[in-house]
Amino acid sequence: MEKMGTTPESKVFNVGSGTGYSVFEMMEQMKDSTGINFQVDLMEPRAGDPSVLIADVTKIERELGWKPKRNLKEMIDSAWSAEKAGAAK
Repeated sequence: MEKMGTTPESKVFNVGSGTGYSVFEMMEQMKDSTGINFQVDLMEPRAGDPSVLIADVTKIERELGWKPKRNLKEMIDSAWSAEKAGAAK
């Protein structure tokens, strides 16, 4: 954040892992992380759905020195912890 505050101009950065995960991989990790064995209905892709979606983090790494620190499991574990904490309020 320090580097972002040194310039008056606005910039747009992609933030992500730079690694692609399939919907199946994400669903399986969600099941593992939550302990909930929910049903997944497989369907054909919708018109216009991209076959691959991966954030290009080159710019944020180059300009801000930012690098992703978490893998899929850590991201889903963190999101689930936050969800549980929010639901408890």
